[in-house]
This record gives sequence, structure tokens and C-alpha cells, in this order.
Amino acid sequence: MKISGFGLLLSAAVCLNATMVLAKTMVRVETVTGQVWDGEIVSENAKEIVILGKGGQFSVPRSVIKTIARTEQTAPDTRQPVGPPIATSVDLLRLHGSNTIGAQLGPDLLNAFGKQKKYTSSHEEPGLQPDERMIIMDAAESSGSMKAEVFAHGSGTAFTDMIAGTTDIGMASRPVTAAEVEALKSAGVGDMTQPGAENIIALDGITFLINRNNPVKSLTLEQLHDLMTGVKTNWAAVGGPNLPVKIYSRDQKSGTFDLVKEKILGHDGKLAASAKLYESSEDLSDAVAGDASGLGFAGFAYVRNAKPLPIDGGCGLPPSEPDVFVVKTEEYPLSRRLFMYVGNRRSDLVNQFLAFASSPAANSITEAAGFVGLEPGLAPAALTDARLTRLSTGMTVTPTGRDIRPERDQELNTLKGAQRLSITFRFAIGQSSVDSRSSTEFDRLARWVHASAPDKQIVFVGFSSTDGDYSGNVALARRRAGEIEATIRKLGVTNTKSIGVGPIDQVVCEADAASANLNRRVEVWVK
Repeated sequence: MKISGFGLLLSAAVCLNATMVLAKTMVRVETVTGQVWDGEIVSENAKEIVILGKGGQFSVPRSVIKTIARTEQTAPDTRQPVGPPIATSVDLLRLHGSNTIGAQLGPDLLNAFGKQKKYTSSHEEPGLQPDERMIIMDAAESSGSMKAEVFAHGSGTAFTDMIAGTTDIGMASRPVTAAEVEALKSAGVGDMTQPGAENIIALDGITFLINRNNPVKSLTLEQLHDLMTGVKTNWAAVGGPNLPVKIYSRDQKSGTFDLVKEKILGHDGKLAASAKLYESSEDLSDAVAGDASGLGFAGFAYVRNAKPLPIDGGCGLPPSEPDVFVVKTEEYPLSRRLFMYVGNRRSDLVNQFLAFASSPAANSITEAAGFVGLEPGLAPAALTDARLTRLSTGMTVTPTGRDIRPERDQELNTLKGAQRLSITFRFAIGQSSVDSRSSTEFDRLARWVHASAPDKQIVFVGFSSTDGDYSGNVALARRRAGEIEATIRKLGVTNTKSIGVGPIDQVVCEADAASANLNRRVEVWVK
């Protein structure tokens, strides 16, 4: 740690009476994650420095401090107290991390949460850096208030700040990495793979956009990579017109751009040098709509007058339409989860906020911010029909010569007249237990059935990856579907049925463990 220009002045806490003269030490602290705070040193010890800043009092571990510099020395405070201090109650929440969440969704959820807790007024104050804000909520005729600190500097800072102890909740638009899991464990924050640590609050999906007169019907992820990076510069190279490709992109601070970088460009990929960058999704969409050569991307809420482009996943599967339903099922190639991570020492306020953020009350807030909510939805009839048609007309024998007609016919007969629900139970990679999202879906499904389909039969259909013995996979899929059914029945949903059909009816190509895991699933159908 480097300390700029001076040694810290406080060496011990001093008991002060009402007439004691105070000399304030004002400093600027910069952390290794790039955050900067100005404030007054309240106390210090070998492990941390406590600072009183504009957003309140907080501690900064010495292990994350890059520099400390004095900013000013105020005059001694010789004011006499005029009476006993006014008792106040201040709730504080600190959310650091993803700009995708922190730019709008996080603050919107915080404001709605504050209203639920009966705070009647709210205002924002800017932080010391861009993408920082303090949301302050007060209750009418009361001294109680809630402050929410939102620092949206990127998903990586969610975990560094959790380790530093400077945030209560880590916002991330990607899963925590194995290295981050170990670092958080070593720091005593907790195991992010344990129940309750990883919380999915919303889903995100983007669609690629072209001009409505462009005849291209779909593109693969590889073709999108080549077009977006400038490897291919003419639409004719992907079956389109003989026109140059003009790239329209969100700016690189955008969470939407983060998803394109992750799914299309790759970590080392760069946009074509000629790409035009936009801060506004609306402006980008309108620019593509007006350009016969245009190719751009935006969230589903911003298609406007452009043409959304299906994504061809290969393996003989039909192109995936950019539809909210397939984002909810996580079968759309350009979708992802949005996370909030918490450690093992969390306040009741943190637990209350997380419960609200994943509740039905938060769904409309999530969708208004341009994301996809977690509440269940039924598949459009066209998607259901296409799925069953593909199943009935597809292959009847595997490449190894295995006859799959018994499982195919069982699935078709069971699902005749049924409609798929978006809830899909999936499993942690390499484990038999459901993953963090699916662990919350049991209550969500039971609530939906009781409210929307009390007289319907709920059918659970188990599928597997293609890895391993065919008969063993069928038996495994059947067992998993039965276990999901048994859990739901305990929640009062008793008109149920379960079957397992194994590795047939894939929804994605199995290129790696993550994609194979998407085929390891238990679908929910309503009949």
C-alpha cells in the first residue's frame, strides 16, 4: 500500500465531551478497484480505516487501499451542542458491480423496495465518480430513512468489493468465476456456490437487427462474429444483397455490449473499426431501420421499426426466434442471467431486498427497465406447434443406430393438447441438485398454478444430454422428472404427471459442458 504525502494522524480513539475542540482530517482514498472516496477519518486500526463521507460512514480495508492523500484540514469545530441529539434510524444498502444492473434496474428496484417499506419520498445524489449514486429515501413525519449506495463500475468490481467489505450486494451480469469463488472463500466472505449466495433477479436477451428490406432470414453466431469484427464486410458473404455491411453498436460502457462481447466477439475480439457507437438503444434501432446495409443489436424492447434476426444454432435445429419466452427458458443463444451475490454475513435488510427483487412485485419493474422477468409465461402457440411438429417429423434413429421411437411417441402422446410453460428446471453442472435459479422455481410454479391453472394437469418431462448410455440417460431423466414432481406435490399441486425421455429433442448443440447442461432439463407443460 502506498500512502501519499503524509502519515495517518489518528492513533487512538479519544473520549470527547460536549465542549471538546475537534480537528478534522479530510482525505481522499483510492482503492485498487479504482474507486475514490473523499471524507473525514473517524478512526483507524491495523486492518481498516473508517471514513465519514457524503454517503455516510463506512470502513475501507487497508488491503484494498492504493493511495491516501490529504485534501484539506478544516478549522476546529468549537460549537456547543444546543440539546440532546435527535434520534434517527438510517437503513443502508450498498450495491456494487454490474453497470447492466446498476444503471437503471438496481435503482428502480431500490426505489420500489423503499415504497414497500413505507418510505414516502426519494431523491438521488451523484457520487464522486461517474456511475455512482446515492439514493436517499425518507419517511413522512419520521426521522427514519434509507440510503442506498449504487456503484456500477462493472461485474468484476462486485467481487473485489465484496472481498474488500465495501458492499453488501455484488451485482453481476455473468456468473462468478471459479477463481473468484476461491478468493471470496479465502477472504471469509462465503461460498458463492451455496444456496442463498447466488440470486438471479432477471434475465437479459438481445436481438440483432437489420433493415426490413434485407432478405437475410437468419445468421449463425460465427457469421455474426465475422460481420461484427469486420472479417466479412459484404452482405453477399452471408447470403444477402451485394451491399457493404455497416455496423451499429451500443457503446462499450453498455451492459448490452458486454453480452455481445461475451457471446459474439469473444474476450479478444474487437468491433470493426468502422462501427458507429450509440449510447441510446432507440437511436441505434432507428439508424439500422433506415439503413439497407445496417446491422446492429439491442434489447427486445427496442426493435421498433427494424427487423429482428433469428439465430441459427446449427445441428439441424431450427433458428431461434428472438422471443421473450425462449429467453425465459434460456434456450435463446443471446440470453443470460443477471445476478446479485451476497456473503454469509448479511443483514435482515439485505435479505428483505433480495426477496423483493425476485418477487412478483418486482416483475413489472424488471420488464419496464428492458429486461425479462422471472414470472412464468405460456409459450406462444406457434412455438409449441413448431416444437411438436419438429419432434414428429424428425429422426427416429440415433447416429449409433438406437431406435428412439418409444420415447418420441411417449412424449408426443403425453403432450398432445398441452402448452409449454416457461419454467424449466435445470441442474448445477456436474451435480444432481437443481441450480440456483431452479431452486426458486418451485414456489414460483406452485403460485402460478394455484392462481392461473388450478384445474389443469401439470406435466413434467425429463431430458438428458447425449453423453453416456442411452438407456441410462432415459432412466436418469425419468428419475429427475419424478423428483421435481414430488417436490411440487408437497406444495399443494397434486394434478401432475411425469415422464422421462432422455437425450431426444435437444434444444441446443452440445459443444461444451455448459451447452450440454441446457439439454439436461425438466420441462413443465400445462394440459
